[in-house]
Amino acid sequence: MKHTTDPAATSDLEAVQLAMGADVLGLARAVLDDPASPYTEVRYAGLRLAECLTDALRVAESRGLRLPPPDTEGVGGTDSVSVVVSVVSTEASALRSGQAVTTAAGSSRAHRAARDPRPQE
Repeated sequence: MKHTTDPAATSDLEAVQLAMGADVLGLARAVLDDPASPYTEVRYAGLRLAECLTDALRVAESRGLRLPPPDTEGVGGTDSVSVVVSVVSTEASALRSGQAVTTAAGSSRAHRAARDPRPQE
């Protein structure tokens, strides 16, 4: 996989990964909430969730590396927890907007189809 240093491309890829994670989480919840779900479906959902968690952790690490160093001089500097909360809030707002979720839903279906030989709906 080719790595990019273009901030816009990196941000776009991260947004797609996080939106796909939200899509997979929604689908997995339906499987996990149904006590009659077959073992293979539950296992498949768990594997996809693990992949999405890996992507989310990679995004968090990447964004953390791109943060400016904290202002340690004087009182009133932004602490790292506030910065993380701000980044997560901004991303959550973006995911709730129809555009990010709609884009990710199509990408997520294509992503699942590429990994899963079973027929897709």
